[in-house]
Formats: sequence, C-alpha cells, structure tokens
Amino acid sequence: MFARAIFSWFPQMQGSRIAEFLYMVTEPIIMPFRSLLDRFPATRMIPIDFSFLCAFLTLEILQMLLIY
Repeated sequence: MFARAIFSWFPQMQGSRIAEFLYMVTEPIIMPFRSLLDRFPATRMIPIDFSFLCAFLTLEILQMLLIY
C-alpha cells in the first residue's frame, strides 16, 4: 500500500506495469472503504482519498491486534 501511495505522486508512472500491479493488488482492500465513505456527502466534496488512509489504518490496527 505504501508503494501505491508513492506511485500516486508521480503521474508519469500511472501507466506502468508496476503501477497496474499495485492497483490490482491493493484495490480489493481499498474499495470497501471507498464505497463506505461515498455514502457521506461531505467526503465526496474533499479532493483527498480518505479510503486509502482508512484501509491503511485498519490494516495496522489488525496487525497490532494479531501480534498481541
């Protein structure tokens, strides 16, 4: 997910095979959060994709819970 975030900063990398692979691997994780956040009108008007942040934080919390 971190690599996808870095790749999103470089528009020239958007069509590369690596970017497509990262999108294919991470989109199933991010999509449920995106559809959940789309239900709230306030989040649709903000140009920042909070679904990525929500997915990342959820995975971090799950990882911490599974370790302890």
